[in-house]
Amino acid sequence: MQVAIGPLLAALLVISFLQINGRDVEVENIAKQHHLKQTLLLLLCTQLVLPIVLLLLMRSFGVPVDWQVPVTMVAAASFITGGPSIVMMLGGDGKVAIRLLIASTLALPLTALPVLAMLPLHSSHTMLIRTSVVLTLVVIGAYFVAKLIRRYLLAAWNTNQRHCLDGLSAILLALIVLGLMAAIHSTWDNPGLLVKTLFWACVVNFGFQILGLCINHLFSLNLPIVLGVMTGNRAVAIFLTALPASSYHPYLLFIACYQIPMYLTPLLGSFVYRRYSNHAA
Repeated sequence: MQVAIGPLLAALLVISFLQINGRDVEVENIAKQHHLKQTLLLLLCTQLVLPIVLLLLMRSFGVPVDWQVPVTMVAAASFITGGPSIVMMLGGDGKVAIRLLIASTLALPLTALPVLAMLPLHSSHTMLIRTSVVLTLVVIGAYFVAKLIRRYLLAAWNTNQRHCLDGLSAILLALIVLGLMAAIHSTWDNPGLLVKTLFWACVVNFGFQILGLCINHLFSLNLPIVLGVMTGNRAVAIFLTALPASSYHPYLLFIACYQIPMYLTPLLGSFVYRRYSNHAA
């Protein structure tokens, strides 16, 4: 499963685009002037400025490179496909979350390039360009494959189809998690490292969620649940589809541990976000 993480993630991305039921309207809404400005502002803050500033701060404080790289990768990743569902579970605006998810995923190849260029993940500029091209092909390819499947293979959206796609998505996600959890299994003989990594993964996740709340307050967006959940929960594993295995292998433990606070968000979020209210979709 660890070897198959890349292809499984690409397949999951296709399923995720298929799960966006008739959300072409949402894609069109992104281009509307008001939504475009808001979406670009949030993407720049959370997916480009945040990882660059965070990386520079970690370097200035002398944080080890082994921690700089995975934390920055998390900050540069797109939002998770399950983010809108979590937002709606907590009473947030699901439509805004879906719009952010689509824009975040499609913009990832552009926003990630300058961040990846600052990380010691590539032995040459050629390797960096290759990673950027592969990431672009994976994201854009998944979107258009989903569009073709929706148009030529799937009938009109219905409840049965939704259940099938949800089930397929759950199976693929379970296999991916199994692959990622192999990194945790390999550290059973070093519990100190495992506990330390899990602790900092939780700190980063919850810290990003708090930062999302701060961004919401700073720009008076009235979207605390959306920005809190989406800013903290990132699809960092998507980078594994494009990066050379040798470059990301040392950081698999952090990536695996980061899945745990993401799964805890619906549970802990019910206590943290109940003081806030979005217009539930």
